[in-house]
This record gives sequence, C-alpha cells and structure tokens, in this order.
Amino acid sequence: MRVDIQPRKLVLDHGAPLYLPVHRFCIQLTDRFIDRVTSSIHTAQIVPLDGITSPKQMWEVLYRRLRGSSSNDRTWILPEPHDYFGGRRCRNTYWEPGDDSEYAELLEQNPIEIPSLTSSILQNLRQADMIDPVGVPRHLRTSQDWYCEALVNKQIFPWLWDMDLNAVRKKQRAGRWDWELLVRQLSQREIQDLGGTALQLSLQPRNRRRIWRLLEEARVGDIARPEEKLMAARLSGEKRGSALAAVSSALSTDPQLQTVPGFRAPNQE
Repeated sequence: MRVDIQPRKLVLDHGAPLYLPVHRFCIQLTDRFIDRVTSSIHTAQIVPLDGITSPKQMWEVLYRRLRGSSSNDRTWILPEPHDYFGGRRCRNTYWEPGDDSEYAELLEQNPIEIPSLTSSILQNLRQADMIDPVGVPRHLRTSQDWYCEALVNKQIFPWLWDMDLNAVRKKQRAGRWDWELLVRQLSQREIQDLGGTALQLSLQPRNRRRIWRLLEEARVGDIARPEEKLMAARLSGEKRGSALAAVSSALSTDPQLQTVPGFRAPNQE
C-alpha cells in the first residue's frame, strides 16, 4: 500500500512516497470485508462512518495510527488498540517463531484458504436436548432449522463465506442437532483466543476471525498522539462547560423554579 504525502517541511523539502507494510492475505481479507460493508450500505444497514469502508479509509486508519506512535529512535511502529489480539512480541521487522511461542503458530496460519473450515466448525455440534420430537411444539422443532440457516447466512457470518453448504445440509439430515448453541458460540467475539474452550477450532479459522475482528473494530483516529488526546480532552471539556452554562442560564431564569424554596442553579465550574 502506497500513498504520496507531503511530509513536514522541517524534514524534507519535497514530497516522498510512504509505504506501509500489509500482509497479502490481510489485504485479501480486507477486500472481502469492504465488499461486505458496501453491501450493508446498499441494504440500509448501520455502518460506522469512521470504520473501514473503502481502501482509502483503510489507509486513513493505518496512517493515523502511524502518527500516533513514537519514533524517538527513528523506528516507527504501527500500533493497534487491541494489540492485534495476540502476538505482542511479533512486532519487529524481523522475527522468528521462537520470539513468541504462544502466538507465532496462530499468526502464521493462512486465513483465506481453509480446507477444513466446515468440518472444524461442525465437529462442535451437539445433540439437541429432546428425546422424542412427538408432542414438541412446532415452533420449537423448527427453531433449530432457523439457526442452521443462520450458520450459512453470509449476512450473519460474513467471515464464513466459504462454508460447504452441502456438508451442512448432510449434517442437518443426519440427526437432531443443537444448531442454536453452535451459532451462539460462533457469535462470541473472543473465539480467536487460544485459551478459549467453548469451541474446538483449528488455528486457521481462529486467525481469520482475529483479523476480521480487527477490521470490525478499526476506527480512524483510534490511536492518537499525546497532543491530540489532550486537544480532544480540552474540546470535550469545553463542550461540557458550554452545555452546563446553557442549562444553568435556563434554570436561573425560569420563573417557576425561582419560587421553589432553596433552589439554586448548578455551578458552572
């Protein structure tokens, strides 16, 4: 990813290209994420305006984070508010798996091509808690079918775009399964955690969900420089002060409140 920018004139007198390194698989996953966001906009779904909605917005997020990092030793880092959900010691330009034995294997997994994705997920299915469907209300019997449909719905689980629909249907016909439990487990945002025990998943889908969540959580300006944080705090304080002053002025001039014994307008300080 490259964008030509005008650096500070104290440093250089001419513009220069700025390169930010991004993994190839991460870019491919970002393209899918942006397609999903675009379709959401077309269907009138709520999309955060400061989130990643285009390649340009992706650049804006990363560039703002770069400005929010420190470069005292001329080595710039690209921070992330959640520390990338793992791999704290895998941030150097060069690193070996032994640098972070806990997360290295996860971070090296291919998040795009996952041949065992469907089987890795379906292995978590449990038998539905009903001995005999006879006498069970119809809406209870069909609710599991609804959750099965939700599992393969790309609007609900956009990061599972390559689920094998035929394998899911075959599993659905093979018994009475608790699809609701599986869907609720997959809906948990922390399933990328290596210590999670709710689901038995291979590392590839965990890494995909980790990256997808990073894209979901990303916001322009989510990491600010100290002076920017200070300015934001000042502006927030000024807005609160102005609002309080307006309320105080309105209350102090209200003729009905003036007749209430002991009434006193709030202090503006």
